[in-house]
Amino acid sequence: MEIKEELRQKLRQMLTALNPRKREELSCLIAANLSQLKAFKEATGLLVFMSLPTEPKTDSLIQEALKEGRAVFAPRLQGEKLFFHRLYTCLDTPNLNHFGIREPNPCLPLFPHGLRDGARVLVLVPGLVFDRQKNRLGRGQGFYDRFLKDLPASYPEYSFVRIGLCFHFQLLKSIPCQAHDIPLDGIVTDCEILL
Repeated sequence: MEIKEELRQKLRQMLTALNPRKREELSCLIAANLSQLKAFKEATGLLVFMSLPTEPKTDSLIQEALKEGRAVFAPRLQGEKLFFHRLYTCLDTPNLNHFGIREPNPCLPLFPHGLRDGARVLVLVPGLVFDRQKNRLGRGQGFYDRFLKDLPASYPEYSFVRIGLCFHFQLLKSIPCQAHDIPLDGIVTDCEILL
């Protein structure tokens, strides 16, 4: 646990130190790499995350997906759980939670509103640190771990692909993980696509 906290602290510092203009530039490269993925091209539904100021920016991805007519869902935190609400515009995330993350209006329809059975759903996952075995370390609260663990069993009528988005320096050779940790299906950085 101590090693995990040290890693989190180190990566928080590196993310905070990243120049805003550079962050914007690297975020565009991440979006370009993601758009090449078969899973992205085939997805009729997207579960996205709303970026913190230090994370890869997802707004342009969300706008593009909405423009293409895909069903886009963003998370809202309630207690220990994430609830994903359908977005119709980027303005549908007017609220800030206690972590400072934009959240959708709670009156918007919940996932899987508007998706047909058999839909392919791309899940974009945030994190502080990732590794080449596709493991991730989040910010330590476990919201995404719990959500990702329950997702396939809760919605067996859909196929899910879970992709982590991060800057190249957040992807390490390996990170400590436990038996209950669920690896992702892929990771996309500004420099590479790991599947």
